[in-house]
Amino acid sequence: MLRAIRLAFAMQRFELRLLLGAALLVAVAALAIAWQIRLLREEQLACYRAAPAAIEGSFDSPCSAQDSSLNTLDQAAGFTKAGVIGTSILLGLFLGVPLVAREVESRTSPLAWSLSRSRRQWLVRRASPVFGVVVLACLACGAAGDLLVHAAPWVEGTDPGFSDWWARGPQVAVRGVAVGAIALLMGALIGRQLPALLLAGLATLALFVAATLIVEGWMEAAAEPVVVGPDQVVSGKIYGSAFRDDATGELVDYEQLYQEFGDEVDMYGGPPGFSQVYFMVPSSRYGEFVLYESAIFGLVAIVAIGASSRIIANRRP
Repeated sequence: MLRAIRLAFAMQRFELRLLLGAALLVAVAALAIAWQIRLLREEQLACYRAAPAAIEGSFDSPCSAQDSSLNTLDQAAGFTKAGVIGTSILLGLFLGVPLVAREVESRTSPLAWSLSRSRRQWLVRRASPVFGVVVLACLACGAAGDLLVHAAPWVEGTDPGFSDWWARGPQVAVRGVAVGAIALLMGALIGRQLPALLLAGLATLALFVAATLIVEGWMEAAAEPVVVGPDQVVSGKIYGSAFRDDATGELVDYEQLYQEFGDEVDMYGGPPGFSQVYFMVPSSRYGEFVLYESAIFGLVAIVAIGASSRIIANRRP
């Protein structure tokens, strides 16, 4: 087994070094930015506490240096979160396609398969180490992305809810495995690396779009009305708002209330006797929808790996 692991890594030495280096860079960047954000946030809060009372009519910030630096770091954090998402895609595509396609394209597959007890056993030994690397690298990037989201000044130790949930957490690894499985399938089906890579990229795009639409549909259907007070802070995925008549419990929208009460109502509060209501999925259900999303990608991975195994078993040398 150890020999099989060494061979799997030797076959993709260049890709592994390049992609793991990129994944490490993304993870380190996320951790460094998160650390800098927390340091600057502490300086900003200390500056605000020490600042003189604001002059009426003045809109200048007494801590403009910290404000500007935090805005810059926030922009850098956005690029880093995109890098976390891209890590799972690039690792899966560029490590999954060559597993079979390179052997078939270079005409070494008959020899490689003849040296194993079965083609399925060859596939397991060939793919398992590579997929293990994908999982570990994506887990590291997902954990770093989670720390980066929690470091945002607006979070301040609270629950960030569904904010940037595609760029954080262990589900990044599940996506990486799913993309790798799709790439493996395309490589086994086509047997040429470049066409397989292009088709795997299109299939990955379709998967991400479909998963987004499906999960968003589930979340919107699961949204529930939550009454929010004037000074209350809520966390969750919001899909709309309305006002509740506290006397009857009836929900009315902004237009209806504005026609009746005019300037007494705005988008952030209604007249006396009415409460603001958000239709939302509370942050407490974050883990539930992460499981739903992971189940979609996990199912795709299982189907793709099973189909790849069958194609390889029946493929002519």
